[in-house]
Amino acid sequence: MTEITLQDNQAALILTANGDDIEVDISHEGHVSLAAGLCEVLAIKLLESEEFRQELLVKLQENIEEDQVS
Repeated sequence: MTEITLQDNQAALILTANGDDIEVDISHEGHVSLAAGLCEVLAIKLLESEEFRQELLVKLQENIEEDQVS
């Protein structure tokens, strides 16, 4: 995993996959910007779609399998 250092005006959206569950969080330094909050809300709304959630889980599994081969 690559470590990223965030600046005061940056935020990162973090999606954590645990089995069939996907958690959404924001990592930030300093205050949470409007853009970061908007990204979190959009991610949560997208994940409410079962079709999108399943597509994302399949893609995550493919990436995990590719990493294990490399």
